Order: sequence, then C-alpha cells, then structure tokens
Amino acid sequence: MISDVKPLLLIMIFVLGGCSHGDSDSQKITEFKDWLLLNYSEDNLVSSIGAENGKVSIVFESGESSSVSEDLVSVEKLYWQIEFKFSDNTIIEVGAIGEELPIQFSNEEMSLTPLSREFSVDVPYKGLMRWVAMGEFGADGDVVSKPLTVNGSLYESTVHGLYQYGSTSVRIEYMNVNGYVRYSKTFDINSPDYSASIDLDVEVSVLENKNPNNLSLFLMRHRAAETGIFMVDSLGSLRWYLKSPTVEYAVQQTDRGSVLWVWFNKIYEYSLEGDEIENITIPDKYGRIHHDIVDIGDRKFLLTVNHPNKETNEDFVILYDAATESVVTEWDLNESIPKTAHFMADDVDWFHNNAIAFDSRDNSLLLS
Repeated sequence: MISDVKPLLLIMIFVLGGCSHGDSDSQKITEFKDWLLLNYSEDNLVSSIGAENGKVSIVFESGESSSVSEDLVSVEKLYWQIEFKFSDNTIIEVGAIGEELPIQFSNEEMSLTPLSREFSVDVPYKGLMRWVAMGEFGADGDVVSKPLTVNGSLYESTVHGLYQYGSTSVRIEYMNVNGYVRYSKTFDINSPDYSASIDLDVEVSVLENKNPNNLSLFLMRHRAAETGIFMVDSLGSLRWYLKSPTVEYAVQQTDRGSVLWVWFNKIYEYSLEGDEIENITIPDKYGRIHHDIVDIGDRKFLLTVNHPNKETNEDFVILYDAATESVVTEWDLNESIPKTAHFMADDVDWFHNNAIAFDSRDNSLLLS
C-alpha cells in the first residue's frame, strides 16, 4: 500500500506547481506596481536603483525598499523620473532623484546689496531649498539660510553673506520636506568681479570671541558710512551691505527679516535684497524721530519724538499707524515723569529719551 501512495503524492505536487507558475509572475508584477504607487509622492522620490543577482532593487527617500526580478521589468532613467516597463506590456513612471539640476547665478551684481547675489533654479518637485555662504575659515563661519519652500517650478532667490574680498563658496541644497538632501552643488563667487561701491571705510577688530563655534551676525551703521547699513560676523568680516537712503537712528531687523531704520521724520523698511517695503512720513509737528522705534506689527510703530507744542525735545512718544497715516496714541512724558534734579539736564533737553520697549503683557512702555 505504501508503494501505491507515493506516485499519487508526486503527481499532486507536480500539478500544484504547474498551476501556480503562470499566476506568480502576474502577481509579482501587480504587487510591485502597488508598492511603487503606494510609496511614491513628491515628498518621497526614488533615491536609488540597482541591479544585482538578477533582481532590480528600489529604495525610496523614506528608506522603504523592495525588489523584483529583472525578467519581469526593464528600467529607463529619465530626467528626475524612472520609467518601469513590465513584461505584461504595462508602464509606470515615478519621480526619482536626478544627477543634475539647472542652477543659474545672475551675472548682474545687485547695486544696493553688492554682497548678495540672485540665483534661479528649475525645481522638478515641491520641497525645500537652502543656501550656504561658506565661511573662509571653516563651517563655523557659514551663513545659512532657513529652508525655503519651493513648489516644483522656476524658483528665484538671493544668496547673502558673500565676502567683500577674495572668493566665497556658495552651496545650494535641494531637499524634500523632511530634510533629505536630493541635490547639492557648490559655486565660487569671486569678489574681484564686484563693481558696486561699498561706502564703508571701517575696520573691525575682534578682541575676544567667547563662542568661536557659533557664528553671530551683527547689524549696525557707522559714522564712517553716511548711508550704508551693514552686518559683520563674529570674526570681524563684512558679510552684508545695503547702500541705503540716508540713515540715522534705530537700525534693526524685524521678525519678517527686513531691515528698519529712521531718518528725520521718515521710517524706512527694506528687504535684505535691497527692495523698498516702506517709506513712511510722520507729521512734521513731531520733529525728528530720534534714537529708537518699536515695530509692534500690523504697520504700527512706537516712536520717540519731540513735543509738538513745547520747546522741549525728546520727551514725547507716539503710536503711529502707517496704514491709516494717523497717530493712534500720544504719551507726554512731562505728565508722567517727575522733573527732579535726578532726571533734568536742562529745561529743554530735560529727559532725553534714548530707548523704548513695549510689554504686551500689560500694554506698558519702558523708557530709558
């Protein structure tokens, strides 16, 4: 009886194997297609592809990976895409990291901000773009932008942080939304090519740097430059310059990234690229805006000014609304600060307000 059973088992195994072979290839193709389409998105491109031991292996930016037999698919690399042609005559294209990305730096120098340079890049998919103006003494001197959102089209931006002398290496990085670097390329921009003048005859010496591994940028103006506003790094190198209209007081950078300052009775706001954002004139009766301003948002500014009806100076504060071109509130320091010998220098310049801060917790002003 044992000899009668064995042939029956062999026949059953053979039949089962023969029936499943044709369905297996079709099933494998379907499963691989489903896996590709499930993982692919603009935020998750194919990061690598390879062939080994008769299999095509795919890895996505997320780290997900799979493989399929070379007998079932052929692969063609396109521009930031991969085309899969399957043995069942179907085709699927998915996004993949490419070897080149067209990045073009402008040949025209920015006349108002000569230590900045415009560039453009044709971005194939949405993601993030970041630039690095590399430090001449190592990474501790790198000026790095925040990741800038790109949406899969021609993207234009500006690199800041070029050196006034020598050459600056600039690295452009294209990433997905999770920070995976898809493409990186370094360019050298030579300062001898600069032609725009920098009205700044000042040398910066660093006597002590307690945090040499943490780059800081310092925004300032100097009497040596009648109109220029500039930034130096913690090593004393000039890294940004704006040939601005006449500038006097209250040079500062806003939360929006723009630069703000005043001259006489005008408020100026410029972008880091040198584009004018605001040019505001307050009423003449308040005289010169002096020493300090506070941007409280929504185009409203706290300003240190002069009393509109008295001979005294630098003892008045106003809240100016640029949107409506009106003064919202006035504070007369003559009414709130006691005129004691401790404060008074003379009857006209009796207080000489130099600084103002706003505390939103109780809507109070702090004066110096």
